[in-house]
Amino acid sequence: MKPTARLRCWALLAPVCLAWPATAGAELLSFDATLETRTQELVAGEEVSFDQSFEDFQVTATDLPVRVVSQLVLPTEDESLLAMAQGFADFFEPVVNLDGNPEELGLEANCFSIDTDVSYHVTTSVIEQRTIRFTRLELGTTSDDEREIESSVFLSGAVIVWSEDPDRDLSGLGARMRFTIEQLRPGPNTTDSEDPAPAETVFNALLDLDGLPGGEVSAASAGDLQFFSGGTGLVLDGGTPSPVLEDVFDVMGRVHILLIPEQEITYRYFARPAEEFELEATFAVEVTNLPGGTGVSAVFGRGFEALADTVQEAFGDVDGAGFEAGINQAQAAIGSAEPARELADQPTGQLPLCGAIGLEAFGLAALTLLPFRRRR
Repeated sequence: MKPTARLRCWALLAPVCLAWPATAGAELLSFDATLETRTQELVAGEEVSFDQSFEDFQVTATDLPVRVVSQLVLPTEDESLLAMAQGFADFFEPVVNLDGNPEELGLEANCFSIDTDVSYHVTTSVIEQRTIRFTRLELGTTSDDEREIESSVFLSGAVIVWSEDPDRDLSGLGARMRFTIEQLRPGPNTTDSEDPAPAETVFNALLDLDGLPGGEVSAASAGDLQFFSGGTGLVLDGGTPSPVLEDVFDVMGRVHILLIPEQEITYRYFARPAEEFELEATFAVEVTNLPGGTGVSAVFGRGFEALADTVQEAFGDVDGAGFEAGINQAQAAIGSAEPARELADQPTGQLPLCGAIGLEAFGLAALTLLPFRRRR
């Protein structure tokens, strides 16, 4: 077996992040990020209006942070809303954190509709590319042989689904999270980056949440991500009483919650001294609701920042900001300690939601791509 260079990586700040290890270095030659979000309105299942936003850090936006936003609303004569959808993607300046998580990227998608015909499909994504090079010293070798690098990805997120009718058929409603890291190396007989070998997937994670008949939902995943799923008891039982959460839950109908506590997952790839190669991370979130009183909200790599607007518009005279803060607090708390509540009806599982691709660079932005919660 080839030797492994254990490179402790820290991550960058963005919807998807790159991180480097603290015990070794790697040279970050260049980086780029592409952000995109699209909000699609459907009327009786047919695509109608849409709003789309796109930025390329090296082309259309030269300053950090970069944000893209898409939004559609369906107003009434009194300016209240029958339906709304919005998507966000953020890319922050890579920052090396001693705690390991660079918190470089953040994604969020929200939609709801009380109109009997209107629904939404919202997608938001970030693709980040980094060109990297290691020295022999950084790889801990005196030869030109390739070494296996172990790096880390940091994952966190949440999904909320609600239906005013607790027993309605939720088929067609859903949320998706995807995260992939690919390594692009020079061809086997050349060091020319214009003649690369086929891209190799070094990290792949996903989470699917689908609506079912009878007001139920199911969650499926791939990877080693820990998550908690259940009803409102997931954030209410066994914790500090929260009148705000209870009040909002009372008017939302049936609520399903999935919480992904912040966690670190390792992955591996190979590199040779002086070899220039790319790590490309793709992270995407999408949500789809149904007409007539349903909503879906999903966040990855950060806490909710727009959930308050969605809740406020959907349910009127409720404390949307307090509800958003309560959900974010619950998501953070569930990662810091085992929940003090019975989880028998709240199955846990393993799923890959976001990742970090790691290169080792001391004093540079870590080369590990990963999702994160941006600390403000």
